[in-house]
Amino acid sequence: MWEKIVVPIMAFLPAFSANPIAAVSGGGPPIDMGRRFLDGRPILGKGKTWRGFAAEVLGGWAVGLLFGVLPSGVPWAYPGVFHPLVLAFGSMLGDSVGSFLKRRLGMESGAKAPLIDFYGFSLTALLLYFLVYPDSFAELFYPPWGVLVILALTPILHRGVNILGYRLGLKRVPW
Repeated sequence: MWEKIVVPIMAFLPAFSANPIAAVSGGGPPIDMGRRFLDGRPILGKGKTWRGFAAEVLGGWAVGLLFGVLPSGVPWAYPGVFHPLVLAFGSMLGDSVGSFLKRRLGMESGAKAPLIDFYGFSLTALLLYFLVYPDSFAELFYPPWGVLVILALTPILHRGVNILGYRLGLKRVPW
């Protein structure tokens, strides 16, 4: 039974770890280049940068390689080196979609939107991984229980990491 809890958590580390990497690697030109959408609001906002996006994806991928590709015989091992890359990319894609939605709702960059903040990145990462690697998805995330573990853990980890980043001076808001 422990496998249905531990394996999904360990397999999801690339997605969980990608977002906090931005706090130490962000900055530079924004992805939307300061452009505005049809509603006159920023497309993503100044907080979503190319450097941050790339560092988050590569950092999440590195975490996946370190914990899920290099060790042999662990039950959460990926069958290939690109599996954790898909999770990290999906996480950041979901985070960017969340920023887009927040701007459409008139929310400023960094504004608190718990459902979008917590579940945008995790659901997108899970969905993308399922679409690209459906067989591995079933082996690593034990639907539905493993997916539920990820979704239950997401708000707790997200909030805890953000509070830590805020206290360390790496984030300007604790959410």
